[in-house]
Amino acid sequence: MTRDAEDLLILAWAAMSDRIFKRLGSLVPDPSIGSLVPEMVLHEPILPTQEEWDTAVARAKELFGVGSNEYHLSSAAVERLGQYGSKVKEYGPGVSRLVAALSEHASTLGLDETSSRLVSSRRAQDLFTAVNRAQSALEWVQVLAEFDLPAELPALGKTIASAAAVAASIDGAQWTLIDQLPTLGGDAAAEALAALRTTAAHDEMHDSLRPALVAASEAVTRILVARKPAAGEGEEAQRKAQEAAAEAKLRAEEQARLVEEQQKRIAEQQAALAEQQAQLQKEQAELALREAEAQRRVQETHTLQLKLAAQVNDLAQKLVEELQTPVEGKSLRVDWRWE
Repeated sequence: MTRDAEDLLILAWAAMSDRIFKRLGSLVPDPSIGSLVPEMVLHEPILPTQEEWDTAVARAKELFGVGSNEYHLSSAAVERLGQYGSKVKEYGPGVSRLVAALSEHASTLGLDETSSRLVSSRRAQDLFTAVNRAQSALEWVQVLAEFDLPAELPALGKTIASAAAVAASIDGAQWTLIDQLPTLGGDAAAEALAALRTTAAHDEMHDSLRPALVAASEAVTRILVARKPAAGEGEEAQRKAQEAAAEAKLRAEEQARLVEEQQKRIAEQQAALAEQQAQLQKEQAELALREAEAQRRVQETHTLQLKLAAQVNDLAQKLVEELQTPVEGKSLRVDWRWE
């Protein structure tokens, strides 16, 4: 039986019996034909309970859009589902920024510890912190299954997916104008503030925050421009109010531009990082292939029977080919005997 045939039988049996490969105590992910070496040992995997698995799969679908094709519990399925951890790394910075932005403007937005939007964003941040502490796919699955999450998972999933965009909207809002709403007085200001706070209290899935922020800043501008001078005030006071509103709008637009540029830089950095990670994975895969090829060559034995002196050239050519691609840390052994 050839080595490849042996590897095929071993890999097939491992897949049928749901066994994992370890080498010197470390997990060997996705071994292939030609990569098996004697140092590898088959182990029975440690799996989550069926209840943990079912819960984790349902949550992964709702929160991260992964796991829709997972139906049976196995070591390979656990490894695949555990890849939702890459989504956590992708969404993590946006979630953290959203929590900070909401907390920073909580007073104007009318948010407290029970507001759905703030509660959801903080819950997502706590989940991400727990996931980042996990060290294996099994732990990632168990964290997702055991974590205390709200019953309405689609709303939390929307909060996670839109966190970066919503945080950018908050950072780019015209807060110089919006922060004046609570002190302006009058029905128009009260209505605009109530509308903003109602939207801010709801989850993003039910009420988008960005249009409410834009509407609030526009309402303040209209109020300041339309407001008549009080008794004793002249046209100069009205002009100053208009200039202040215009200046505040310009500053807010500049801030929005800076935030947009920052988001663009972050996106470029993330793209560069993803490219670097892809290149690293490619290099690691190539290294694994080279190591597997080296192991295969080390274990191979070549025999060439010589009857004529001319066949020595063939032997020399094969030796030259071997020596042109040496196995690191090994020397080529050549034996001969008369039979």
